[in-house]
Amino acid sequence: MILYCRACGSPFREPLANPRACACGVTDRDNPIARVAVLVPVENGVLVVRRGGAGGSGHLSLPGGFVETPQTWPEDAARGVCSETGLDLDPATLTLYDLVARDWRPAHAVLVAKAPPLVELPRFTPNEDIVERGIVYGSRARSRLLLDVDLTGIGDYFDARHLSGPSAFRPA
Repeated sequence: MILYCRACGSPFREPLANPRACACGVTDRDNPIARVAVLVPVENGVLVVRRGGAGGSGHLSLPGGFVETPQTWPEDAARGVCSETGLDLDPATLTLYDLVARDWRPAHAVLVAKAPPLVELPRFTPNEDIVERGIVYGSRARSRLLLDVDLTGIGDYFDARHLSGPSAFRPA
């Protein structure tokens, strides 16, 4: 259990919550906060979200979230996709597509999951965290995305399907 802020060393106030915020502005969690990003195939493209608020505002990324205890990564992936896109995925239908680790720390690990292809999308309502939902097309779509794991996941996905060409984005 994390009792002190990793940035300033101050003790967290009781009762300890998860996640917990320090007065200095840093947020910590008890679990290693691996991230899960989900490739959701739609038409000949992949579903993406445009982030709002802090942490990538204005940028496109794969939908997903943090892996939080006690849920399994498929449950966390489905929860994250639902909260960001309005899409209700069955965790049992998600498969592990890739694991990307920037270094040895668990907080830098990203599970890339793949969902079954979709024929249609449910209605989407923007909010302060996710301001737009859309579909990216073309193997060069990686240039449009926020995180390097998104770049790897989407690039590999399009390359494996020989879907080359310039990138395109269509709101959905």
